[in-house]
Amino acid sequence: MKNNQFHGCSQPIENADLDACENVLKHKLPREFRQHYLKYNGGMPDDSLFPGNDQWEPLEIAGFYPIKYKTNIVNPQNSLLVEHYQLMCDKEVIPDRILPFAWDPGGNFFCLDLFNGTVHFYATDGFDPNLSISENFIKAQRPLSDSFKSFMDELTHNSAYDSDEWPE
Repeated sequence: MKNNQFHGCSQPIENADLDACENVLKHKLPREFRQHYLKYNGGMPDDSLFPGNDQWEPLEIAGFYPIKYKTNIVNPQNSLLVEHYQLMCDKEVIPDRILPFAWDPGGNFFCLDLFNGTVHFYATDGFDPNLSISENFIKAQRPLSDSFKSFMDELTHNSAYDSDEWPE
């Protein structure tokens, strides 16, 4: 993965913390995902923009949820990764196959598909009462990358922010 610096991270975690996370999720996390979280437990990336294309605008990452140890970065639910996942599943906001690991400024999610390792953008504000829950789950997702590694490699610098503007 390319070197993308993160700021405002929580305390470092260990492999045992990721193992505990996997036990709750009942899924193995991709190697690159684990490596990233061992280096940066949550936080805000310097390169925070996922590029757009002819159909979509670029997407901004506001921050990554920490696995353990809450931080002073305010995330939409001020929760840890697994806590947030469980809360969103319990409220039927997301299907249980996707793991929100980051959020955008509007509170939408960047998610890891726990079955195949792909990364999706998940819009939380498009619920249609005329559709079933499963139809809404499908409608809310936009595929971004084939893997966490390729997602991270595609992130670019957001000229709206410079690294010296990140809160410590």
